[in-house]
Amino acid sequence: MDIASILLIVEKAINIATAVAPVAFQAIENIKSFATQFAASLKGDTITPAEQTQIETMVDALYAKLQEPLPPAQPGDPDYKG
Repeated sequence: MDIASILLIVEKAINIATAVAPVAFQAIENIKSFATQFAASLKGDTITPAEQTQIETMVDALYAKLQEPLPPAQPGDPDYKG
């Protein structure tokens, strides 16, 4: 494999990483928020039914958020077909 082919592969990898980075960072922020709230609810010795319901609601909301389709490709994205 020549250097031009290697550079093309590296360029494609960088373009893909750049395209998905905002979505990945948003997912991390959503998970971090959930984890912080979840940890705060577990500081006591027991979990009340209301806290359990709140945790289940947060899990459901996070799951729904992670299942949302990706936003459409924008100009400049490697998958953009304008």
